[in-house]
Amino acid sequence: MKKIFPLIVASVAMFLSSCASVDEGDRYIKVESSDAKRAVLVEEFTGQKCINCPEAHEELAKIQKEYGEDNVISVCIHASALAISPTKAKDGLKTDVGQEYYKHWNGDGVPCAVIDRNGGMLSVSAWAGTINNELQKPTTVTLSMSNNYNVANRQLSIDVNALSSKKLNGKLQVWLIEDGIAAKQYFKGNRVEPNYVHNHVFRAAVNGTWGTDIALQENVEAKNNFSIQLDSKWNEKNVSIVAFVYNDSGVQQVIKQHINS
Repeated sequence: MKKIFPLIVASVAMFLSSCASVDEGDRYIKVESSDAKRAVLVEEFTGQKCINCPEAHEELAKIQKEYGEDNVISVCIHASALAISPTKAKDGLKTDVGQEYYKHWNGDGVPCAVIDRNGGMLSVSAWAGTINNELQKPTTVTLSMSNNYNVANRQLSIDVNALSSKKLNGKLQVWLIEDGIAAKQYFKGNRVEPNYVHNHVFRAAVNGTWGTDIALQENVEAKNNFSIQLDSKWNEKNVSIVAFVYNDSGVQQVIKQHINS
């Protein structure tokens, strides 16, 4: 698998974010071991000018319906030359961070997806089989999450707890995604839908483009807290948090939660 810890990452933030400290005595808590059920992360690369992408969205929605959205967690990352930047159009959904992910995985056209970061870009025809295979794999990691959103200042506080039945070193990544975004989408036959509903849209990397280091000890829960101020253009009623632990062997576990849940 391609190594996924770059030496230097440069990103331009469109929002204010910070990693709040956790008291050292509260950061790690010894708990009993338990079997963990794996969920799968699908990083779906897409673009508003991609005429084949709406069909790809439908295919992934079918897969999620079969296995459950809590088991197959999709994040739509608008990137490539077929994505529209918000600097070009006010409803553009492309992000600098998403474009960095696309380049990192050697993107060569959309639609495509990286599944559990266990391999490279995959075409739509490979999604169902790969997701099924990933769901069968055991994992040692369990994640839990809670959050608190302040409507007055749009500040979101996120607590992510990670537990592993074996020692594990990797990265903890926290993202924000948004559903129900009405924005243009190109279709086959030179058709443009001005109010196509985009779901699972990648909005922000809360704790940096590639996340933060995490070192899990056997059966010791690691507590992590992060905060971010939501962009004024985002509808907080449709925003969710996606958190996952990954290393050079891929994504070990992923969890999703709507804000204020």
